[in-house]
Amino acid sequence: LVLMSQVHALWVLLIVFLVRGGLANSTYPLDRSILMDFTPSTQRGCWNAIASLTSMTWSGSAFLGGLLSDSHDYRFTFLITAFVYGTACITYT
Repeated sequence: LVLMSQVHALWVLLIVFLVRGGLANSTYPLDRSILMDFTPSTQRGCWNAIASLTSMTWSGSAFLGGLLSDSHDYRFTFLITAFVYGTACITYT
């Protein structure tokens, strides 16, 4: 994301964006598979619904990102997201 905030060539930005998106979204099938493997079959519907609710937060973050990009620019939004990801990595390690 820091690289995305510094790139000025559109074609480089598109490549970085697609690679970053592929790597960031590759965890969802793994998370869902682990959830279903370790959840009793009688409780899978409940936990699947909870997992779907957590993915719904994406809409709220897209709204906040839109507000930030309107008041600043997209580079500022990418830097804030990189800071949040970095903080999360430090917290989880």
